[in-house]
Amino acid sequence: MTFVLSHDARKFFQRIGISSAQGDRKSTTGYFDTMFDAFWMCAQVGMVHDRYTPPPSGTPQIVAVFAGKSVQFIHTIRGVTFFKHAKKRGLLEAKEGVITEIEQFFSEHPKGMGPKGYEVMNAYAHGGFNVIFERIGQDCFEMSTFLLEYAELTGAMS
Repeated sequence: MTFVLSHDARKFFQRIGISSAQGDRKSTTGYFDTMFDAFWMCAQVGMVHDRYTPPPSGTPQIVAVFAGKSVQFIHTIRGVTFFKHAKKRGLLEAKEGVITEIEQFFSEHPKGMGPKGYEVMNAYAHGGFNVIFERIGQDCFEMSTFLLEYAELTGAMS
């Protein structure tokens, strides 16, 4: 498995701008370093709003491993995602099944995830993008506007 992001989400973030890609960047206030950084921001919104929405099959890959500025936070990202998954599955108090979940969630690849890890992150990112799009719509072109809305959606402005 890999990290995936819908065509609509890709268009939305490419319209703002991705530094590592050519395209129709419209923002005058900054860009995302990579599409993965936008993906992780979507996943965080999905986690905060409990929007776990598996993406449709055939959703295009963005990368197979962690990329961009998010790499420096890989252990935190993996840990937060596993905690959210374990809590949702009732594994925080469980004595059995946790090791099996860990084996399915994590990978031996230093920048990758196991099948369950990709599945969970993709579902939260897909759900998170839906929350973002419901709030902002398709007319967001500025990174500054996106970041202000993101901060409110994640509770950072509270």
